[in-house]
Amino acid sequence: MRMAEARYCKKHPRVETNLRCGKCEVLICPDCMVHTPVGVRCGDCAQVRRVPTYDVSPQFMARGIAVGASLGVGLGVLFVAIFRFLLPALPIFFSGNVLRILAIVVFLGIGYSIGAGVSLAVNRKRGRTLKIVAAGSVLVTYLIVSNYVVVDTSLFGLLATAAAFYLAIKRF
Repeated sequence: MRMAEARYCKKHPRVETNLRCGKCEVLICPDCMVHTPVGVRCGDCAQVRRVPTYDVSPQFMARGIAVGASLGVGLGVLFVAIFRFLLPALPIFFSGNVLRILAIVVFLGIGYSIGAGVSLAVNRKRGRTLKIVAAGSVLVTYLIVSNYVVVDTSLFGLLATAAAFYLAIKRF
């Protein structure tokens, strides 16, 4: 009786295996195998591709960064203009807690607007890198606002800022 000869994976020559690709019959190890609806295949035969929604090309990424940065700077400057220059000219109604709540609501709207703008700019694509772009754009807005307007650093204000970040990245 003859002993079975050792067989090794094509990509990992130190790993013994008897598993073969269902299409091309190449020896593959458990690390190389890809489960498909028609059986186990090697990576070449499985033709694994990213879902188009998550495949963000460099052009879309550049467009997303440009729109995010533009919205971040533009909305930050608009926020400062409203709360630094226009509101003091309005009646006393806009003072104290009413002004604080209004600022928080506006900042939440900015977070939502940045997320929507970046999403539209990249043709509704998704992915971790786009979340970073949206969050970075909200951070740019926050830095602009915090340099010119007294930012609410209470727990409520910090939660509102975190909510603005969430509203910006939830689309991705």
